Amino acid sequence: DELVMRHGGSVIEVRLNAPPPEALRQSISTLPHVSGVLFDLKAFTVKSARPQQTIGDIMRLADESGAKILSLCHGTTNLEKLFIALTGAGLRE
Repeated sequence: DELVMRHGGSVIEVRLNAPPPEALRQSISTLPHVSGVLFDLKAFTVKSARPQQTIGDIMRLADESGAKILSLCHGTTNLEKLFIALTGAGLRE
């Protein structure tokens, strides 16, 4: 629990129809209250101290860059997500 509280927090997961444009990647990385961004091929995860505000900013920036959001989820980090974020590798069963 202490590890999740120290490194975890509110996360926003966004899936796009295509890889995020470079302008969107840079803009999201510099948003206020964002303490980390992890980009994947057609998705990204944002850690934010103010997720409600950040969600609005993400939607605006995606629209401005022409990116189409397929899904957007807000939640908190769990131990598996934290492990992946810290190591870059998934858990194997």
